[in-house]
Amino acid sequence: MIQNSKTKLMRHILYIYSQIFFILFLILLFFGCSEETVKPPDDDERVEIAGLTSFEYYYLGKAPIHTQTSMLTGYQNRLYRIGSQWPIQIADLITTDWELIPVNDSSYWRWDGAAVTIRDSIFVIAVRSIYSQFKDIIKFDLTSNSFSHTNVNLPSYFDYPAYCVYNDKIIFFSIDADSVFEFNTQKRKLIKVVENPFWYSVGDQMTLASGKYLNYFYIFGGYYRLNKNIFYRLNLDNYKWERLLIPKILEKKPLLGSVFGPQFYLLGDSLSTYEYSFINNKWYVDSSDVIILPRSLTGEIIQTEWSFFSTDSCLYGTEITSDKIWKITK
Repeated sequence: MIQNSKTKLMRHILYIYSQIFFILFLILLFFGCSEETVKPPDDDERVEIAGLTSFEYYYLGKAPIHTQTSMLTGYQNRLYRIGSQWPIQIADLITTDWELIPVNDSSYWRWDGAAVTIRDSIFVIAVRSIYSQFKDIIKFDLTSNSFSHTNVNLPSYFDYPAYCVYNDKIIFFSIDADSVFEFNTQKRKLIKVVENPFWYSVGDQMTLASGKYLNYFYIFGGYYRLNKNIFYRLNLDNYKWERLLIPKILEKKPLLGSVFGPQFYLLGDSLSTYEYSFINNKWYVDSSDVIILPRSLTGEIIQTEWSFFSTDSCLYGTEITSDKIWKITK
C-alpha cells in the first residue's frame, strides 16, 4: 500500500514537471518568434549586378576656399561647407553666390567628421584633434549665424563617421569605435546603443558610405581595415543589425556615397559607380560614364575625402582636392 502511494506520488510529480517544462517551452517559442531574428548571409551566398542604371551629374562650381576637411550639409536652398579653422562657406543654390561666415575662435575648429541639419540648427560631429581638449559636438544656429558648445564630448580617436538623423536624433559611429552612438539633440544626451560591426582597431582609415531610408540606417564599406567591404542596415526602431549581400565585384573596391530617394549611391569611378535599390533590393552599375572624381596629371584617380548632403530628390557632394561641388540626380 505504501509502495503504491509512493509510485502515485512520483508519477504526479513527474506529470507536474512535464507540464511546467511544456509551458516554458511554449513561452520561449512564442517570445523567440516574436522578436526580429535575422540569419546572417553565408560567405558563400552571392548576388549579382542586376543591370544598368543612370545618374545625372551637374557641376555647380568651385568652393572659394580650399580646406583640409569638408563637412557638407544644407538648409533652405543653401549648402553649408564646414571645415577646419576656415570660415563656413555657404553656396546659394538659386543665385550661385557664395557667403563666408567666420568661425568664432579655435574652440570651434573641427576636422574629419560630419555636419547635419536639424530644424534651424547645424550640428557638427567632429573633433579638433585626438590631442585637443575640444572634443564636443558643436551647434551652429541658422537663425542667428552663431556657434555654441553642447559640452557633449565624442569618443577619443573619433573621425570619418557613418551617420544619419532619425526623429531629431543623430545616430553615428566611427570605424575606430566599438559602439554606435545616439545623440539626442533636444536633451543633449549621448548614449551607446549597439555594437559596431565595422569596428577594427588597426589599419588605414576608410570613410564609410552611409545614409537612411525609412527607418533603416544603411552602411557600406570597411575595406582596407577589413579584408573586404561589408554591407549592413540598422533598424532604428529597435537597434537590431542585419547583414546584407553584396556582389563579389564590390568586395574590394573603395566606394563612397550616400542615400537619396529610394537608392544608395556608391561612387567608384567613371566606369564603376553603383546603385543599391531599396525598392527591389538589387544592385546596378551606372552607365553614365561621367567623371567627377579628381584625377592626377597622369589621369589616375585621386582617392580623396568626400562629403555628401542628400535630399529626397538629389545628392550634393564635395571633395577636398579640387574643392568642386556636384549635384547628382536619378
